[in-house]
Amino acid sequence: MDAFIRETINNIDELATHHSIEEVYTDSIHVVEIDAEMIRYEATGTVGVELQWGSSSDFRRGDGATSDQSFPFRCTTAAPVDQPYNFYTELTEVMVNTSKWYKD
Repeated sequence: MDAFIRETINNIDELATHHSIEEVYTDSIHVVEIDAEMIRYEATGTVGVELQWGSSSDFRRGDGATSDQSFPFRCTTAAPVDQPYNFYTELTEVMVNTSKWYKD
């Protein structure tokens, strides 16, 4: 969840003037690799977002629009072996698949 809040997800950011992350559902988390120093993880799931077109003042005038959408994501991260839940933020990468947005 922290990665979705901390980083701008470009695939989502391209869809609307503004967006907000509403919920993150994790379907699976598994260990990809373990070595003497690090554990590498991969997680998949769904992120729920609110897309907003127009500014807050546009909404006050009745000119804005919003849409709730959900998209699948894949996240990779790593942590030290001796602290398996202390994830390295600099090694955390979130990929959101917004391709359904562009399909007919």
